[in-house]
Amino acid sequence: MSKNYCPEQQGSLDALCGVYAALNSIGLMTDRIDLSQLFTYIVDKLDCRLSVVIIHGLDTRELRKWVLKRCAAFCAKHQIEVTYSQCAKDLPLADHWRMMQQHHRLHGAGSIVLGLSGSYNHWVCVKSITEKTLIFVDTLPSRVYRRHVGRTDNSIQIRSKDTFLLRISSMI
Repeated sequence: MSKNYCPEQQGSLDALCGVYAALNSIGLMTDRIDLSQLFTYIVDKLDCRLSVVIIHGLDTRELRKWVLKRCAAFCAKHQIEVTYSQCAKDLPLADHWRMMQQHHRLHGAGSIVLGLSGSYNHWVCVKSITEKTLIFVDTLPSRVYRRHVGRTDNSIQIRSKDTFLLRISSMI
């Protein structure tokens, strides 16, 4: 074995962060969905696209069409309504941040799935948001990102067009 070998970690060889961000979102918003069954459902529905998603990940359109839409369909079968909307494009960071804070206050942890871009691209589930801090559920080198004027730490960009706002309610 190489003396310099560094073991791979979950996620270092795959690009399933969009799937996990959606699963974590649903899991934080309700305890009535079996996430392992939801994961299986999404993977089955990806079918021939699965290898592309594993290797290349999901863009905003693909996350909406291939994952969030499927999450909503699966939850509906369990009498839970999941709705989602994509944020307006090109909001200034201050306006985007306020909009995310307001949505989080109304709908709670997990109600925001956010695309990060910059030094790397990654989908995350927002656990909480304050005036200056985002806390993510997902595994990252750091789960906390602090807002600075016009940017976030670690050369990460947060764009409103890569933000999904989720809502959940019982159909019963």
